Amino acid sequence: MIIDRKNYLKTVRVEFGKELGGESPADAYFVLREPTTLEWAEIQEAAAEKKESIIIKRLKDIFPALIIEHNIYSDKTTQYSNAEAVEIVFGKIDAALKVINDYIAEIKNPLAKASDEK
Repeated sequence: MIIDRKNYLKTVRVEFGKELGGESPADAYFVLREPTTLEWAEIQEAAAEKKESIIIKRLKDIFPALIIEHNIYSDKTTQYSNAEAVEIVFGKIDAALKVINDYIAEIKNPLAKASDEK
């Protein structure tokens, strides 16, 4: 079996432009890959603490590595790094919660969307 590491992981597009003051949700987005087994275990361990601050901090630490694509720029030609983009998003509660909730919902139930599309 030949495996292309770029294409075997599921991706999730989360749009949050309105939460950052844009006109459309698509004005700002992240495309995130599914977490590895170790990353998922770390997310689960944080969730077991039952403290939102721990979960949010852990996700904030993991998200830069999960981002495959984003459209957050400092000017017309300079794209922020993944870490900088996460800092910006997590600086605004509405945007951070939108990204967290949409992403977790999608990766916790990956079959729901596939069955909806049939």
